[in-house]
Amino acid sequence: MRRNAEPIILQPGRPPVQQVVLSAIYSAGLLALLSTELSSGLKTVLTLCVLAHFIWKVALIRGSIKSASISRLVWEPEGGWKLTFSDGRQLNAQLKPSSFCRPWLIVLNFSIGRFQPQRSVILTRGSLDKTTARTLRKRLLRERMLAGRL
Repeated sequence: MRRNAEPIILQPGRPPVQQVVLSAIYSAGLLALLSTELSSGLKTVLTLCVLAHFIWKVALIRGSIKSASISRLVWEPEGGWKLTFSDGRQLNAQLKPSSFCRPWLIVLNFSIGRFQPQRSVILTRGSLDKTTARTLRKRLLRERMLAGRL
């Protein structure tokens, strides 16, 4: 497998469009939940769970939760990733095949370790400068083709 000469360094910004998209997704989920024929008690519990998760995700996007917010990503030439969290911790990670790449949206799903939860980074237009975003998309697509996962 051909390896790259230089690492790709990502320091994503926090564009407001991410919060708008997240709000739309969670609102649609809540509307679907409320339109079901579940008991009102169960709807209330599920609604509170969805709202709590929404608040957690918004806090992650804003970087309010320092121990869980990823502030910097480095894709090493050998293929591994190094994630830096807002509190300064660094962890090695592997990109999962479930990651998604389109010109308007990139979702990077990472496996950190056996007992660590999956981490995801959502990059919308404006999260990265155009050159870095283009380089990242090209390399993601090339790696996917080399792995036979088109």
